[in-house]
Amino acid sequence: MKTARALLVGKDQAVLNRLLSALRSDGHAVEGTVMLATVHQDFDARNFTLIGLGAGFNDQERTQLLQGFQLQDPDVRLEDVFGPVGLAQLQFLLSPAAQQSVLERLTVLLAEVVPEVQLTVRTPTKATITLYHFQGQLRAEELWQGELPAGLTRLPLRREQLLPGMLYHVVAQLPEGEVHTYRFTMPGVE
Repeated sequence: MKTARALLVGKDQAVLNRLLSALRSDGHAVEGTVMLATVHQDFDARNFTLIGLGAGFNDQERTQLLQGFQLQDPDVRLEDVFGPVGLAQLQFLLSPAAQQSVLERLTVLLAEVVPEVQLTVRTPTKATITLYHFQGQLRAEELWQGELPAGLTRLPLRREQLLPGMLYHVVAQLPEGEVHTYRFTMPGVE
């Protein structure tokens, strides 16, 4: 097994520097870059156990990053890192606890009549599930706070909550510092 070593790829150097500094002060081996054009030449995914992608990338840039790193190492762990919970998320992902995550799956189904967040947990747990988006300012709407049963939970989303073409992040926060995110873009109106 590889030693936990992370690469953070972002757009904002100041944010990246804060994350790198905090993670290094916690003893984590992390590197970072804002050089999207040369990232695949400068860094090889085989040298990292985790690659975190900042939330500032548009869908095309994100796809380019994902594909390039997956060509280097098809098994590399790629995670979207979301600013408001980014440090806590990375601290969890770099910890041994991440190997025994309570949350098994987090996704959003948009094609349903009623769009929904779906999450599967291995054991009953407390959780806070929040929907974030940026519309002039960061907006957050709590979808759930309380006990989740083991297994699949479905949290319906109202269509009026979701704006066409808007980027969203669902954040699941569980006990013991466990933090997960799911990124999606609401399809445009046809």
